[in-house]
Amino acid sequence: MKDSVHTFCDDCMHAVDASTQEFYETQPIRGLELDVVFEWPVCPDCGKKITVGSYANKNYARLYDAYRKATGLPNGDEIRAMREKLGLSQKKLADLLGIGVASIQRYEGGSLPTEAHASMIRQLNDPVFLRQRLLDTSFGSAKERDALVASVEQKITREEEDASLSRKVFLMVQRVPDEHTGNIAFSVERFREILAYLALNIHDLYRTKLNKALFYLDYSAYRDLGHGITGLRYAKADYGPVPDKYEQLIAAFANEDAFYFSEQEDGGQIFCTRQEEVQQWVFSPEEREQLSKVAEFVNSFDTATALTKASHEEPVWIQADWGEILSYRGAHTLKGI
Repeated sequence: MKDSVHTFCDDCMHAVDASTQEFYETQPIRGLELDVVFEWPVCPDCGKKITVGSYANKNYARLYDAYRKATGLPNGDEIRAMREKLGLSQKKLADLLGIGVASIQRYEGGSLPTEAHASMIRQLNDPVFLRQRLLDTSFGSAKERDALVASVEQKITREEEDASLSRKVFLMVQRVPDEHTGNIAFSVERFREILAYLALNIHDLYRTKLNKALFYLDYSAYRDLGHGITGLRYAKADYGPVPDKYEQLIAAFANEDAFYFSEQEDGGQIFCTRQEEVQQWVFSPEEREQLSKVAEFVNSFDTATALTKASHEEPVWIQADWGEILSYRGAHTLKGI
């Protein structure tokens, strides 16, 4: 739907109610020529574009985003997420990188980092770089430095564990994103945090309830956000849609220290985690909202049987053949959530 703005046309020399239109423009930025879709109000009388400050700001934001994608630069939200992951204030991050705190504030606010600063910011996800940076700089007090070094060492250990686990699940998951994975690649790190979130927020998380929670999480995310969250494929089974190779996959994660199955008197097993909190930074704000919504939805069912019955009402399951890998395109027909 087109916007309309009351503004002044410099060519006609009078006020107009101008509707906006999209224009494909090639814009220069830092030595590159990028094709970007800009939106401008257009005078209804003379048909010329009208430069309005608020639209100019939106268009430059689009140009900056295009440049970030073309060059791999992190955006403001990504920089903030990396900083919060490290538990640092803007001042502490500036000290760690050896740049001014005003620069960090600008970059988190949406300004483009310089190439030199962007190179360092990208490496905040590299624990080896972080450890060396901490050892080479006079960052904070000795206590602060030692605590962060210990955290980084723990991250290095976790990444080594992730590499080992990735080898175990390598043949269990599809590695190329497509319509059967929700257009997202599977990540051991993300899937661990998804499992931890579900275990911490869904009561009596039996095996069946867990696989239905994953299905509704992925398919509702695809419908609402345009992509899944786990990167898993789902197949039609007797008990509703289930993740492909579900038992082997969950068993691989349950063998980690972070997860275990609690045996129940009824003979069932509840999936549990030893994690006390979820690493929220691996999810976008929209994904975090989706996780919360799905946990609330699953908890609204008294039993796993009731949740399974609801999944049998989903057209994507009804219309598939037994054992068929489901397409995420069927997410738009979801009825339960």
